[in-house]
Parts: sequence; structure tokens; C-alpha cells
Amino acid sequence: MKTNLFSIWLVCLAVLFSVNIHAQMTIGGKKEPEAFSVLELLNKGGLRLPQMTTTERDAFAVRNNDKGNGLIIYNKTTGCVEYWNASRWVSLCDDTAGDNLGNHTATQDLAMSGKNITGAKDITGTGLLTTNTATITQGADGKAAVKGAVATSSDKDGNLIWVKSEDVGAKVYNSVAVAPGASYTFTLDSDPTYANYMITSGNACGISMMLNIGTYYDSMAFLGGSGGAGVYTATNQDAYSKKWKFTATTLGCQDGANSTEYNVTVAKAGNKITITNNGNVNKVYNIRQKV
Repeated sequence: MKTNLFSIWLVCLAVLFSVNIHAQMTIGGKKEPEAFSVLELLNKGGLRLPQMTTTERDAFAVRNNDKGNGLIIYNKTTGCVEYWNASRWVSLCDDTAGDNLGNHTATQDLAMSGKNITGAKDITGTGLLTTNTATITQGADGKAAVKGAVATSSDKDGNLIWVKSEDVGAKVYNSVAVAPGASYTFTLDSDPTYANYMITSGNACGISMMLNIGTYYDSMAFLGGSGGAGVYTATNQDAYSKKWKFTATTLGCQDGANSTEYNVTVAKAGNKITITNNGNVNKVYNIRQKV
């Protein structure tokens, strides 16, 4: 009897040692498993994971149990392999079906490596104007983004159009070269009841003019300005203040300009403003309209 018990004990001991020594296993062939493998399947076929629906999966007592971390199943409801990552079931189909980026918080700048962001409905930011580290393609207006500029619209291709913060709500119009004694009429996009107009020009010597006018319908009021080195003198040319003559003594310039260079007459009629060059050289005028 003692001999039989001793024999049984030896067999059990051998089995225990065998399990310990052969902790790695190959199924489907005689090949020894690789050193990094616990289990190798060599037969022609696949590994069939536990099959269950989402309802059956959620009935698992795996939540709040760290021994379930890494558990793998096949979800028959979604048709995807899923694993438990200690807080939720993660589907391996996410790589092909698209990821909900709303689940993520960026910890560094997003590097697109020359790729575009497409299919976005809205891209929003908080408290941002522009940065001094990014170059952003501009829209049809051709303006480059500068520090402090804000995006006010976009063109048909989705390129942002940037405007200096002080120019938001303003529109700038440019004339061609206007000869002495000639006039140029600006046709404005709108004719607001109240508006402010700044007329500017410059010369080769770096001396510029700035004329500020306020309007109520077609009536104008001189709000200040200077033509080169001299302050403008304004003379009303119309009973309803629709036409004004502005004169100032300037320093002249090597481009041939004399002291009359920035003298002008300005008239308004609806959405049209006409500037007459009363100086002695060609001038290009700019009008900045702000409502």
C-alpha cells in the first residue's frame, strides 16, 4: 500500500515538473514554440474567440476588476474584435471605421506633415487671433495674416481672409493714378447713413496725407487731418456740405511735387465719392470706409 502511494506521489511530482518545464505550448505541429511565445497555433485555420452580443458582453463582471484587463472577445452585434482596457471595451475596427477625436485631449501641437484637414464641419478656437509661428494661406484678397489680425470670412476655396483688428468692419478702396486737375470717382459697396472715411496718399519722400471725414447721408464733416507737413484747411463748396476743398502746405519732394501736392476736393453723392487732384503731380488715393 505504501509502495502504491509513493508511486502515485512520484507521478504527480513528475506531472508538476512537466507543466513547469513546458509552460510554452505548440498546437498543430511538433515545432518548438519561440522563446517569446506562450502558445503557438500551427494548423491551417484561425483562432475562434468567444462570440457574444453587446448585451451579453456588458453582462460580464469585468468592470472594476483589474484581472479582466486585456480580455478579448468577438462582438457579434458590431462584427468587431474588442478588448477590455481597464475602463471600456475598445474595438479593433476603430482603425478603419474612423476615430472620434472628441475622446482625445492633445498634449502637443498637431503635426500634419503636409496633409490637409478635410471634411470638417467647424473648426473653433478660444481667444485666438493669429500666431507668429504659423503661415496661413490667404484668400482672394491676397492679404497676409499679421499679428493681431482676425479672420472675417473665407473665399470659395476655404482660404481665410485676414483683417487687422482695427479694420474689422472697414473696406479699403484704391484709385488709379489721378493727374493734376483730374478727378477719380470711387464706387462704394454700400452707402450707410453714418460712416467714417479716411483718405490717404503718399510720395517718394515718405511724406503722406491723411484726411478724415464723417458723413451723414451725403453731408460731410471735416474731422481732421494733414497734407504732408501742414494741417488741412477745409472750405465748404456746397450748401448741403456735400463738397469740400482741402488745402495744406507740404514740403514738396524730388518727384516733382510742390507745396500743393496734397490739395484735393472731395464730393459725395450716394455710394460714390469723387476726389479731384488740385496738386501739381499724379497721385494715387486710398479710401478707408468704416461704418
